[in-house]
Amino acid sequence: MTESVFYNSLSQIEQEYWHQLADLFQLVNPQKPEKGIQSLILRARKSSRDNQSSLEQELDAMFQGAKERTLRRVALLNACQLLKNSCD
Repeated sequence: MTESVFYNSLSQIEQEYWHQLADLFQLVNPQKPEKGIQSLILRARKSSRDNQSSLEQELDAMFQGAKERTLRRVALLNACQLLKNSCD
């Protein structure tokens, strides 16, 4: 299934989270952001079913986790760049 077919199959709230994740992931410029976003949305769906919770609740939890990991990575990349610059 291609990303565009997958995206078109999403509910409106899933599409909203897709865009939020795409914006977030631009901070670290991953090679295949669509695959990561697709995986996160599928995990949120599964978690919603398994935990009998709302999809919105699971999407929000998934987004918050992705945000924390992404911001940690941005901080690490910035620290590495500072170290590199101080050695030049």
